[in-house]
Amino acid sequence: MEEFDLFKSDKMSKAVESLAEAVIITDPGGNITYVNPAFETITGFTSEEALGKNPRILKSGQNPPEIYKGMWDVLFEGKVWRGQVINRRKDETLYHANLTISPIRSDTGKILSYVAVQHEVTKEIELEEKVRLATEEYKVLHDVAKALHKTNNMKDMLIGALEPITKFKELQVEYKAGIFLADPENKELHLTATLGQFSDEFMEKDKVVPYGDCLCGIAAESGELLVSNNCFSDTRHTRTFADMTAHGHYIVPLKSRDKLVGVMFLYTDENPPWYERSNEILLSIGDLIADAIEHKRIEENRA
Repeated sequence: MEEFDLFKSDKMSKAVESLAEAVIITDPGGNITYVNPAFETITGFTSEEALGKNPRILKSGQNPPEIYKGMWDVLFEGKVWRGQVINRRKDETLYHANLTISPIRSDTGKILSYVAVQHEVTKEIELEEKVRLATEEYKVLHDVAKALHKTNNMKDMLIGALEPITKFKELQVEYKAGIFLADPENKELHLTATLGQFSDEFMEKDKVVPYGDCLCGIAAESGELLVSNNCFSDTRHTRTFADMTAHGHYIVPLKSRDKLVGVMFLYTDENPPWYERSNEILLSIGDLIADAIEHKRIEENRA
């Protein structure tokens, strides 16, 4: 009976044992027959827990099915498959790995085993993602600032600033947003600019919102950014309209040197996967818009 023995050579054995990459060897049926120490370190599974099991113990559910189909199509042809996968450790955390799987054949062409080598690239992927997000955040801030410096009237300037915010995909907002300007003397918000489709009922009823009323009024009163998952289940969302459907909100106070000058509202789907840096980026955008509003008011008063 033909067998594959990786450890016929002591040098080969020591080399595999000392690798930083996880090595998995399976029999032709896909049952694990060997893992090296790096496998235990990376995955959290001991060799005793892995032996006899299928590599599916690492399956995360995050990889599209076509990856596995393509993998086996290549392996059944006796070729080496290479790709990047997301696996799950024993403690349920995920990790990214560059994976190479090689079918080992006998002299007669029979597959004796499969050898998989995993190189974890989680930190590299996370760094790349941080760089990408930083670039996207810089772009939206730049585009908002650019829109605010166009010599338009107040309404057009604010609509222009809302456009790039709705296109910032990390926020996952709808093409539906608006800005109230604050009247601190009367403690009211006045609807000044909207982007997207709003009903006549909304435009009429929300022309003026008192401080403390509904989400925007609460944000005006508190000066704090608000996040709402669902307009129907959020008790703070007190204003309803005949055609209203379930949605979420980012509500951003617009403050220039701690002075409230307005409130921006952005629509989202209900229960969205909130972007973890939404507060920071939206408050930065809010500061830009608030300063532009104050500057525009000074210009208009001089005219």
